[in-house]
Amino acid sequence: FPGVAQLLAEKGLVRAAKPFVYYARYREADRSVKAGWYEIPATFTPAEVLSLLVDGPNLYDRITLPEGLWLGESISLLAAGLQLDSLVLDSLARSPDFQAAMELPGPTLEGYLYPETYHFGRGVDEPAVLAHLAGQFRAFWNGTRRARAEELGMSVAAITTLASIVEAEAVVDEERVRIAAVFHNRLERGMLLQADPTVQYARGNRKKLYYRHLEIDSPYNTYRYGGLPPSPICSPGAAAMQATLYPLEGCEDLYFVATRDGSGRHAFSRTIREHNRAREEAARQSKSP
Repeated sequence: FPGVAQLLAEKGLVRAAKPFVYYARYREADRSVKAGWYEIPATFTPAEVLSLLVDGPNLYDRITLPEGLWLGESISLLAAGLQLDSLVLDSLARSPDFQAAMELPGPTLEGYLYPETYHFGRGVDEPAVLAHLAGQFRAFWNGTRRARAEELGMSVAAITTLASIVEAEAVVDEERVRIAAVFHNRLERGMLLQADPTVQYARGNRKKLYYRHLEIDSPYNTYRYGGLPPSPICSPGAAAMQATLYPLEGCEDLYFVATRDGSGRHAFSRTIREHNRAREEAARQSKSP
């Protein structure tokens, strides 16, 4: 604390360091000061300065992690927004030891950096940021949601992985529960998920897919490998997770295709014949001026 008092004196925020130290000790507050960045008005009295230091930092960086980001994209956003070292963030996010310490399924933090708007005190370090985001993910998984996952016969990791695919597929919010239902139905029937975003993830980019890409030999390619991918393909938001836990009841659809009319919606089908007709219609829409 004497070092803090000296800095305050040098900045002209208290008249002298020693009297401020004695005052803080008298108030039994010298060990309650919180580290961080502060904006302290020059008009503050010593008592007001001390109260502020005890309350905690009042300078924050605000950052929003959108839903659907890949791990590398999240790291780039965090590094730029919070002035952190992207290499340190990436190393931690891919470290099995750090993953275990965060009590998350792994193998990396892909899918577990909870999308939300955050406020971090200036000067926060890389482990603290990732730990906070991982903590928000754990907080989402309350007892009710864990029990629901068990009802579905799925683990937290499995729900998160499926939710990441729902997140990547859905454009219109209200379609999430129906898209989730389609994937649940396909899994129950032992059908391949055949989700385009998993192929893009396997390729390492979101460029347009061609039929040749569906043959990529990767466990993340759900056109070649059954069941779920080994881990999430992006960070699903709360809405996608909730939709995956509570898919549309009574839905018997097994297929969907983007309508390509600019709405972001999909055409859903129960049979392959219906689906092929929907695909033909979508192709016509994409060719129309």
